[in-house]
Amino acid sequence: MKKVFFIIFLSLALVGILVSAIVLQHQINMLYLSRIIENRYQVCDIETTVKDRCYISIDINTRYEIKPGESIRVYGCWNDGQVYGEYVSEEGESFSITRYCIAAEKTDSEELKQLVKSMNENIKNLGNEMNVVRIIIPCVFILLLVGVLWACLRRITRSHVQESSNTSAVKERVREKVLAIITFSLTFVITLAGGLGLLYDLDTGYYCELEQSWYHDCDIHTTLNEKCTLSRFDDTSIVIEPGESIYINHCWAGGQIFGEYVSEEGQSYHISHSDITAEKTNSEELKQLLKSMNDNMERLRNERAVIRVVIPVVLILIVVGEIWAIWKLIRRHHVSK
Repeated sequence: MKKVFFIIFLSLALVGILVSAIVLQHQINMLYLSRIIENRYQVCDIETTVKDRCYISIDINTRYEIKPGESIRVYGCWNDGQVYGEYVSEEGESFSITRYCIAAEKTDSEELKQLVKSMNENIKNLGNEMNVVRIIIPCVFILLLVGVLWACLRRITRSHVQESSNTSAVKERVREKVLAIITFSLTFVITLAGGLGLLYDLDTGYYCELEQSWYHDCDIHTTLNEKCTLSRFDDTSIVIEPGESIYINHCWAGGQIFGEYVSEEGQSYHISHSDITAEKTNSEELKQLLKSMNDNMERLRNERAVIRVVIPVVLILIVVGEIWAIWKLIRRHHVSK
């Protein structure tokens, strides 16, 4: 009977390990994601000057020009280099600098550039640490699972060495085998649930990374090589001729872009993702950025595909091993009769 209690104890320990591993991995993932989000924006108080011509959007069709050498005050920045702050004109009029108006590269502040670099390094390190944890916890769980199964099997096989003609001993051995089969069945269910939970967690993580890799912030001035049309909210349209310049501050992996176009009259128009694609521009920098984004997404898809194959294969092998152990117990019980 002690062996039965020992097997039940190990099975309960396995349940505890499974639940603890899932909860621990979820909490660690949430902790790292929250720290990554925190590092995407940093509060600061930096006064600097701009070295390139910049524009502040006043409303959807109006923007204010800031000339090189004019000073701005930065109150915060994002890891992509975009800043939040304030600009005061020579007439004393104050304008808010919102995201996508001015990037850190357009300023003379080394402190601001170092801050952006530090934020991106922290995000990269946190991402690497999170990926290591995603590997370590499942590996430790698999080792513990194998250890528990081995201990259970050793306990059960020892009972077959001690042969006895005593009827009570035979009944006790039968009871042990029945309880052992129940224990292995419970282990089978736990293994299946844990494997599927792990697969779901990793698959969700890769899906989130793919979703984030679909778009990217940028700061690119380029010209068009084809005639394009901008749709406006009042059902009118603006035609941009080949050779005219546009400003791009956001792009999608599919080639769609978001930015601004300034007409010869100085009128500013927003470019939405459905107006112009990267193929219609002359920017090699934009095309290289899109290639890098798509290469990264292809890498993530391949890793996701491998995970979708490896975990089910390992899970199937473990489950087959457990079914084999249950079958051996049933067969030995039948022979002992």
